[in-house]
Amino acid sequence: MPRIDPQAFYCRAIERYGATPEGVHWNSQHAQECRFAALRRLLPERLSALTLVDVGCGFGDFYGFLARRDEAPGRYIGVDVVAAMVAIARERTGCEILQGDALRDALPRADYY
Repeated sequence: MPRIDPQAFYCRAIERYGATPEGVHWNSQHAQECRFAALRRLLPERLSALTLVDVGCGFGDFYGFLARRDEAPGRYIGVDVVAAMVAIARERTGCEILQGDALRDALPRADYY
């Protein structure tokens, strides 16, 4: 099976759908937020003193989800391989967003990934 080029795959989605949940291949904002709610349940009750690394952060929407609920972590670091997503996530979140491949590059130290 051929390997998919994530840059091309996601850049096509961004061109078609923009910086929306569909642009990261979710079928709707509702589906994306259901996933975020499930992820949130896996984390400790209080996030304010924690460092959270969001691998595959896309546009940084998980941070936005947490922030809207007044549950932003003490430190949020996003990691994504797609340059266009990194740029948008930096702008949207104001947080540290790294461009890198989580399977090949070293990840920053954190309490949760």
